[in-house]
Amino acid sequence: EMEKAINKKLEELNDDIYQEKRLPPSISLSSFSSYSYQTPKDKGTGTEYKSLVIFDLAILELTTLPFIIGDSFLFKNIWDEPVEGLFRIYSKLTKQIFIAIDRTHVYSAEIQQIIREHEVVKLGNDDKALFGFTWSKVK
Repeated sequence: EMEKAINKKLEELNDDIYQEKRLPPSISLSSFSSYSYQTPKDKGTGTEYKSLVIFDLAILELTTLPFIIGDSFLFKNIWDEPVEGLFRIYSKLTKQIFIAIDRTHVYSAEIQQIIREHEVVKLGNDDKALFGFTWSKVK
């Protein structure tokens, strides 16, 4: 029952992030301690990272989990179209999503606007860095 619910949600999310229909990832729960999770016919890095992100979203939506956190290295490895689809989904959720994203300028004006409307902290170099300085710079 759990496997069926997760796979249904994965398919819905996958359909929401792409303009053209693509194969969704699916989970197979073999036992309490064994599972497989993959996207049929696609073992690419971007697909694997996208699959991880939508698995997190599926669990967020199917459970009482209050939030998820994603780091920028996930988004850098995913093609722009599914990332934009993910941001559209994020903007509609009532639960909290904490993400770090580095390169917003590569996305459409619509997605840049969504990011600006929802950003809480925006970091940069030097005085815009966390704690007001860049840790790795030699003085």
